[in-house]
Order: sequence, then C-alpha cells, then structure tokens
Amino acid sequence: VGVACAVMATSAGKAAGAAAPSDSNIRVVVLGATGSGVSELMQHVETGETDIDAAPPVAEFTRTVQRGSKEYAITFVPTGGCEEHDRLRPLVFLEPTDLVLCVCSVDSTSEGYDDRGMTSQQAMRDIWAPEVKLHCPDVPVLAVGVQTEKRDEGCEGALSKEQMQAVADSWVNSEGKALFCHFLEVSAKNGEGTDELLSKIVETVRARRAR
Repeated sequence: VGVACAVMATSAGKAAGAAAPSDSNIRVVVLGATGSGVSELMQHVETGETDIDAAPPVAEFTRTVQRGSKEYAITFVPTGGCEEHDRLRPLVFLEPTDLVLCVCSVDSTSEGYDDRGMTSQQAMRDIWAPEVKLHCPDVPVLAVGVQTEKRDEGCEGALSKEQMQAVADSWVNSEGKALFCHFLEVSAKNGEGTDELLSKIVETVRARRAR
C-alpha cells in the first residue's frame, strides 16, 4: 500500500509540474522488511501513539517539527517491503530524495520478510543496501534499530546496541566507505528515541545542503 501511494504521488507531482521544494521541506524514503517494526515506527512518528504492538502499512505522510527558530516539514515515504513490491519500490527514488531510512529490528530471530524467510538484518544486507547503492548512492542513509523493548522483554534473539551498531557498520558502499552515516534506535512501543530520530534527520539534511 505504501509504495503504491508513493508511486502515485510521484507521478501526480511530475504531471502537475510541482515546484522545487523549499529548504524547509525534507523528503525521506523509508525502507524496512515486512514484520520488522517499520509500520509501527511510522505510525508512532505520525501520530505520537505508543504501546503499538502491530500496525498496518502506513501511507506517505508529513510530520512538522520545530528546530531552533525554523519549522521543517518532513515527508516520510514508506515503501512496500514484500517481494511483490520489488519492481515498484525503485520508482519512489524518481522524486528528489533528501535522506533514506533503513529500518531493522533488533530481533535477529524474526523472519518477517514475507515468504523469503529473511530476518530484517538479512533484508538490510541483501535487499536495502543494494537498492540504496544503485538508486541513490549520493543520498545520506540512516540505519534505525527498532523494537528495542524486546531486550527488556527477554527476547533471546534481541541484539545489544553494540551488536546492532556492528551490523550497521558492516555495510559499505561501492567506494568501501560506511553505507550508513549514522545508527540510532527507536522504540515505537515505549516512545523512546523519536526526538533524536527527527533531530538527526534535520541535522543530516542541513549538513548535506550546506556543502
């Protein structure tokens, strides 16, 4: 659903001759395996709700945030993580993109990538990293670990923050440099890390535009 909405929005924008975005508008493409917690994260970012156990796919939405004296409109474009969306998903990159979020659960045993039976760490390695390298090699990418509450719930497959950082650091771009410019964690269930995520998005995009 998310990727279809994103594609339709992209086509409509081009057909309407949309004006160039202002420096207060930020477009973020969100990649994440089905069942990895990406839908819960997006619902939490959009609504502020917490204690989310499961959420349906979220369509494109805009979240307004205030940083200093300036207001930013961050448009999040969630993409479909299932196999049937593989050929559609790259179309979201036709629209100018400021930043990409790669979302990965801390649960190393959760095989949420539909019928492929991949964990979200495997999907990051085999699906998201190659797509980012191919379609937006010059766009900054943040790695986001989610479902961190599973550590406190005693989930045997829950990786520590240090282990998740190592996973993120292990992916490199075509030049051998780290693919992700930063790694951070968010819990949609507990409402932890959201402000840091929004601040890091603004900070990263501002730094890129200032070059």
